[in-house]
Formats: sequence, C-alpha cells, structure tokens
Amino acid sequence: MPGQAALTVNGLPDNATVHISARVEMGEMAFPCRLSPEAQADRVIHMADGIVVNRHLNAIYSQDRDAGVEFQASSVLLTPSKDGNYFLLEIESSGGGQPPQVVMVLQEHVFHQYSPYYRPSVPRHFSRPICGWLSYYCLFEDPDEEQVLAIADFAAEHLVPFGMEYFSVEMWQANHLQTAVQPNYWSVDRRKFPHGMKWLMDEIRKRGLKPGLWAVLFGTGDEVFHAMWRELFLHDETGKPLQNWSGYYLLDPTRTEVKRMMSRYVRLMTDQWGAEYLKLDGLSARAATSYSEAFFQVPEVRQRFAVPAQDPFRDCLLTLREAMGPDCYFLACGGDWQGACVGVADGARISNDVFYHGETPDWSSVVRSVREAVKNLFFHNIIWHNDPDIVAVRPPLPLGEAAAWTTALALLGQIMFDSDILPDLDKERVALLQQVMPVVNARPSQLYPLELQPIIDLKVVRPFGQWDVVGVFNWEEEASSEQTFVIELSALGLDSKQDYLVYDYADHSVQVVTSGSFSVTLPPHGYALFSVHKLQQVPQVISTNRHVAQGAISLEQVAWHPRLVALTGRSRVVGRHPYVLSVWVPPGYEIKAAEAKRAQVSYQQVGRLLEVTLEAARNVSARWKLQFART
Repeated sequence: MPGQAALTVNGLPDNATVHISARVEMGEMAFPCRLSPEAQADRVIHMADGIVVNRHLNAIYSQDRDAGVEFQASSVLLTPSKDGNYFLLEIESSGGGQPPQVVMVLQEHVFHQYSPYYRPSVPRHFSRPICGWLSYYCLFEDPDEEQVLAIADFAAEHLVPFGMEYFSVEMWQANHLQTAVQPNYWSVDRRKFPHGMKWLMDEIRKRGLKPGLWAVLFGTGDEVFHAMWRELFLHDETGKPLQNWSGYYLLDPTRTEVKRMMSRYVRLMTDQWGAEYLKLDGLSARAATSYSEAFFQVPEVRQRFAVPAQDPFRDCLLTLREAMGPDCYFLACGGDWQGACVGVADGARISNDVFYHGETPDWSSVVRSVREAVKNLFFHNIIWHNDPDIVAVRPPLPLGEAAAWTTALALLGQIMFDSDILPDLDKERVALLQQVMPVVNARPSQLYPLELQPIIDLKVVRPFGQWDVVGVFNWEEEASSEQTFVIELSALGLDSKQDYLVYDYADHSVQVVTSGSFSVTLPPHGYALFSVHKLQQVPQVISTNRHVAQGAISLEQVAWHPRLVALTGRSRVVGRHPYVLSVWVPPGYEIKAAEAKRAQVSYQQVGRLLEVTLEAARNVSARWKLQFART
C-alpha cells in the first residue's frame, strides 16, 4: 500500500548520527533511482547501464510491480547483491539539533498514474534500443532505388560491422506528396522503385541490414480509392470528408472491415515484402487534433463513427501489432507516452522533426534534439524505447557540433538513426557514427521530467567493474565565449573521499583526481568526454576507442592476476579498424610484453598511459594478455 513511515531516534545527543543497515527486496526487475527531484535543481543527468551503485540515488523502482520506495535521510547508499536478488541499504541520518529521523515513502503505480495504458512490464521481445539509417532527412520526398542501395552498400561496409541494424525507406508511395498511403492497392512509385518493395527489401537484407518502411494507415490522399470505398471513411453531416494530417480522407476506426484492411496491408509489408521495422506515422495524441489519436477523441468526430466504441484507436493499434508479428519492430511516430500506443509499440518518436525539408542541421537542431530527448527521458526503456528522431552529421554542421550531438544521444541510450547520404561523408564524420553504434542499453536514474543540463553521466557496470562516462556540454546557443565547468565527484554519485582516474577521450590524456572535482573549459558549442575510474594500485583499463561508452560495448572480460603480474581480458574487435585499449600503469609496474589470440597486438607507452592496439581482418572476440613486472 502507498504511504509514508518515519523512524525517529530519541535520547541521543544533539548532532548525533544514526547508522542503519537493512536488506531490501523489490523483485527481479528492480533498480536504484530517484523518484522525486532534489531540493536543489538537478545539474547532472544520471543514466545507468546495469544495476549500478550511485550515491545520488535514494530510491528503488520495481519495473515488474510499477512500485517504488524512497528513503529520505542525510545519506543513502544502495548496493545490489551479487546475485541481484536484493539491495543492501545503508543510511546515515544526522539530527542537526533534533532527533535523527529516517523517512520511507512507498509509491504504487509510479508510471500508471501518468500513463493509463501502462502496466508493469515483463522483459520485452526487443530488449535494447535499436540503431540504423532512414531516408527522409537526406532524400526527403525524392528517394529512389539506386540512391537507397548505394547508401546501403556503404552502410554494409562501414557501419554494419559496428552494429548498425535497420535501414528504413520513407516516401516510397506514389501519392506521398498528399501525405498519405492508399490502403487499397498500396501503390509503389514505380518510377523511383521499378523493381518494387519486395525486391528492395530483399536487396537491403542481402547487405546485412534489416529493412524497414514508413507508412500512414489512418488516411489517404487517393480520391479514387475514397470513391470506391466511401462507406469506410468519415464524413461530416453534409457528407464532406473529414481530414487531418493523415490525409484528405480518413478511415473510420470503428469498422471491422477497416481493421481487416489495415491488417492485410501490414502483412503485405511484413510477410510478403519482408519489412522488419514499421514506422507508422500520424498517431499522436498531443498535437491538437491534427493526428489520429487526438482526432478520434473529438466529440464531433466520434459522432460520425459507424459503431459506438470507447477506444477504437487502441483497438486498431492492437490489431496492427498482431498483424506485424513479434519480430517486426513497431515504431510509433508521434506516440504519446500518456496515450494508446503504450504497451503496443516497441518504440516511439518523442520529438518533432529535427529540421524540415529544404533545411540543413545546425546548432539549434542539435540543442532542440537533445532537449526533447532529455525532457522525455524518464520513461525511456521502461514504457518503451524513446526515439529522438535522427542525427545528421553532414556539413555545413561543424564536425565538433556533430560530435556533441551523437555523443549526447549515445550517453542517453535512446534509439539512434542517422539520415545522411553516407557515401558523401568524410572519414571523420563516418567515425562519429561508428563510435555510437550499437546503442548502449541504458535507462534513466531520475524518474521524473528533467531540463537540459550541461553534464550527462552514464554509469556502466559489468562483472569486472563499474565506471562512469561523463559528457560535459556547452549548450548555450548564443555563446560568444568559452565557459569553465566544474564536475564535482559527489554530484556524479561517487565517493568524493576516494581518488579517481579521469581520462579525456579526445586528447588521450589522464589525470589523477584527489580533490573531489575536476574541471574543463569549453568553447561555444563545445563538449568534452571523460571516463572516470576509481584509482587502483595495479594496472587497469580506463578506456577504449571503439565506442564513446569506452568499454561498455566492446569489453567482455577484464581481470588482474597478482601472482602472474598480468592484466588479461577479452574484447570485441571490428575487422580492419584498430582497436585501442587505454591502460593506466601506476608507479611500481612496467610493461614487459603483450599477446593476443585472433588479433595482432602492439603497444606504446607515454608516461603512465599505455595504449595497446589490437587489429584483425574481420570482427572477432579477441583474448589479450598484458604482462607486467614489478619495479
């Protein structure tokens, strides 16, 4: 039951501190979090890949129960057990002249109270956010078969080995300029796609990618089809067709034949053509009455339904989901986290278009994209996977601004789709995409709406250790001078009494932080990326160049062997791309040899930083061993 309980300790001297330890069990899908903001505004956005230890967090959320418990005290530390079945709770409470007190707040329906369709979830068929490419923001209304496959060829060679999965084609319909699809004969624009969609989907799949399509199902711009099936459409009392963004003619969602028709054409795209990803547009409940869910809630529209129905839009979505089958990724474009797409879609677009036809990405596009991603972050990877639309790294967007965009979205762990004419990109811009694929499977730690902040902290935990990946961003759109940012270790949820290694991803430098903070000065629109590891007295891996998450994607195993005086591990290496391990070598040790299985190995050391390079002809999982000597 929801409620609040308080424990007050009487009979102690003023300013006494009480220490409490307890074991807390919240189920298999529980994780530490914050359920409510701090008294002071959040300056850090906290993300977690795994069940992490974070001193900033004071609550536990159970995803399979949609329930949480919050502990209010001077200091709260939640440490997961090794088997993941419970948390060790350690609390300190100082009275400050009053009897020390600990408050425990229980909450039920944490997300259901905001999202009426949300139910406590079970593990999803698609367990992590996806990444890929889509055509719209580079080809806009004019994609064609030749262009699409040229881009797919490039992606197959340069991005599929790094984790790109999906490849989605938009605006392929003959009547796309009328912003709708004809759900009668599903007319493909044969001038641009002479071989048809099944052939195109097969060709994309041959290149190691999962093909996808964009569609609008609740309306059409086809006058002929409307005339043929007039009784299936919505009209006002005068017989004039109702219309919105989805088309000049809107289907009546209460009719059984409409649902059957939608199912047939979804199966056409998936079963016959072979699409493995469907992006259904025009679904939003937020955009006044321009989109389907909001439109079907208007009383004047509901009066025109053929059959009285409580929630025909939801009924249609469930029908479409069944027609897709479990192996097709359903992306609800404009899906509202408080609307009917919840519990049906695998992911949802949570922002407006990043930029529009005829425009190119600029810094305002970057800030708008990340701001929307942050505002809607708190339900990501809980209700569904959030889709912040796309990234586009092409000029005239400066390389540094493109890197800030891809890095910020990568740290937020959301769906990542690029929309560039890939063969036109130079190596540096292609590398930006390579270093953010696949997507880190992270979830938010603050389960409430946030504003854009200068610091994003992704905590990563693996069986061999935990580390932080910290992005610092100068978001000021009108900035005319550089700014200095101070990163407090305590604000990252770290123990400020400990010493840490801070590695700068851009300039490959490392510093030992003993003062509880470090700082960075950034130019206008600049960013910096760090890894933060607790300082050990033995050699330790502190970064890799494979991905901005610096080990979260590629490191499979790391171990120090004191008797052998050796550091060993296993890494996923991408073929024909040098993979670099950055290793801290403390005083008292020196490197003697390096060896690897399934990869060539070399190394060089500057100061205390050892860089070990692994190279292979194809993608491999490479075991490596670094032999040290004590000095």
